[in-house]
Amino acid sequence: MKPPVAVFQQALISRLGIIAIGTVLNLVIPDHKPDAFQLGVKPEKVGDYFVQFFLGGFSRWDAQHFINVAMHGYSSVENFAFFPLYPMMIRVIAGVILRPLAGILSEYYRALLAGCFLSSLCFCFSAVVLYRLWMRLTHRVSSSSFIIALAVINPATVFFTSCYTESPFLAATLMGIYLLCMEHPKPWLASLSFSFASALRSNGILNAGYIAHFGVYQILRECAQVPQRRESQLNFLILRMLAETFLQILLVVSPFIIFNVYGWYHYCHSEHFCELFKMTDCQTDKPPFCDWDYPVIYSYVQTLWDNGFLKYWQLKKIPLFLLAAPTVWWSLKAIAQTAETCVLVDIFAGRYAKSNKPWASEPFMIASSLHLLYLVLFGVFFMNVEVTTRLVWSSSPYLYIFTCQILHSRISSHLRRKFLTYTFLYLFLGLALHCNNFPWT
Repeated sequence: MKPPVAVFQQALISRLGIIAIGTVLNLVIPDHKPDAFQLGVKPEKVGDYFVQFFLGGFSRWDAQHFINVAMHGYSSVENFAFFPLYPMMIRVIAGVILRPLAGILSEYYRALLAGCFLSSLCFCFSAVVLYRLWMRLTHRVSSSSFIIALAVINPATVFFTSCYTESPFLAATLMGIYLLCMEHPKPWLASLSFSFASALRSNGILNAGYIAHFGVYQILRECAQVPQRRESQLNFLILRMLAETFLQILLVVSPFIIFNVYGWYHYCHSEHFCELFKMTDCQTDKPPFCDWDYPVIYSYVQTLWDNGFLKYWQLKKIPLFLLAAPTVWWSLKAIAQTAETCVLVDIFAGRYAKSNKPWASEPFMIASSLHLLYLVLFGVFFMNVEVTTRLVWSSSPYLYIFTCQILHSRISSHLRRKFLTYTFLYLFLGLALHCNNFPWT
């Protein structure tokens, strides 16, 4: 059997196992009743009871928002915290592929089934891409089993099966990075893959940093390898590569821009939305963000949920900081490994460009460690800090690579034990708490 097929099968088996464990825990532990948005749909048809039994635990918290958007569209300003691609895919799968099951499955349960199927499928795909990326970067067949195990079981495992964007986002991000790391890189296809990530989650725009770093490194590499070219030829080459990089970055961030322009237009300039929300005067009763210099509806919604610089730094939030602490510590340890040797000396890896090394080596490590650093700092200082765990494990390939190196190392047994203890503890707690509507990461 070819390795990618085996990886896909192992990832699929792991999803079935996670669903089975989640189902059992959902049966034996009473559900918590949080003060959070819930659609409150009850099973009506025979298939509804089946889906609710097996997947009810994976429809909690944000999953309710995604299913709501998939079924009803963006019916309130709070919905704009959830980007459109994932709900659109759920709507297509539930409304087209699963349409023949309408006789035994109601709309809500078709959407839930579609979301969990989509997340599990994307997870299996991301495991395959992560395996290929690991082989491309390290060529270590002997340690490939560690990267597969890490993909299958990580501290945020429950979210990669639930109706969340973690799995599709990781798949789109890893695919984009793999396309940049190929022997013959494909930056345009990578930018397209990153644009899908931007249509899934806001932090997808950070992947533009990979494109920028790759573009600058390629320019440095060309300059170092062709000193014999005339200055005019070199200047033209640099301008062309800069223009391509700029357009690729624009492609990556375009879904974020389009999504926010859509929200701005409909809430600030559309009479239809005024009527929908029964606003008495659209000029005085419009949302506050309409008067901002940069009316970004996504940023406005985040302010409603206590997101912003140090807004989460409250004494009562200390337990949530402790919940995120292991991932923050592990991430900083990973970053320190690269920072000591590369980042602090040469951010754009100019010395490697002079030796004509491909970007899929130390330059990639530098770019991915900077990306991880930004995620951690943003999570700790600007976000609901407990989300940092699933944020970094669904976004950072560098964290997987660093962890796999630790697991494979013979001299890091104490770190290996700490990580495995942390991972299995969070896996079990995540399934037990999240599947029963308790707050989790």
